[in-house]
Amino acid sequence: MQNILKNKGFRIILIIFGCVMGLWGAAQFYDSLGIGREVDTKQISIEKLQDSAKKSVEILALYENKSLGFRLQYPKNWETGEQDSLPFFKMPEGGVNVVYSSDILTEDATVNELIPELKNNLSASYQARKIPFTIVKEGATLMGSAPAYEWKIESVREGKQAFSTQIWSIKNKKVHILTFSTIANDLHEMFYPTFMKIVQTFEPL
Repeated sequence: MQNILKNKGFRIILIIFGCVMGLWGAAQFYDSLGIGREVDTKQISIEKLQDSAKKSVEILALYENKSLGFRLQYPKNWETGEQDSLPFFKMPEGGVNVVYSSDILTEDATVNELIPELKNNLSASYQARKIPFTIVKEGATLMGSAPAYEWKIESVREGKQAFSTQIWSIKNKKVHILTFSTIANDLHEMFYPTFMKIVQTFEPL
């Protein structure tokens, strides 16, 4: 299958923990989002994090971006903003983030047709940065009501493990991508239901 991503994939797999391909300086971008900043468990107890995770699913606020063509709901107590025109949503304590990105296709494609190209781009991106990674989970899912695909990535950056789950779908030759990143697997598991709630509320405009 020929490459049909308008930007040859170097925009489609951008939001990976610790390395952003082609557009930003990774450290500056992720420092600004709080990714890579350890959650101080001496000040924030596990019980408090669990309570935050529970509340983040129950109390949601609406976010709409007409210029990028989507809306979704996110935890009301989370912070939101934009970095290089990409919307982000993050837990105030740091260490848990969701970022939206997108790319344009040069021709129509289904989710299944696009998987091999995106996997190749993912692998090339990590190899270019010499960052070890493993796809530990993948499969079909839904993004809102649309068919989508999901993979969970475990990587090692500067000797530290990092975890990202990326879900993407296609609408009118546009690939919509939501990436959920954490600095620890226990946080990833704890806030995964929150991420999936955001994904379930996603709606292209």
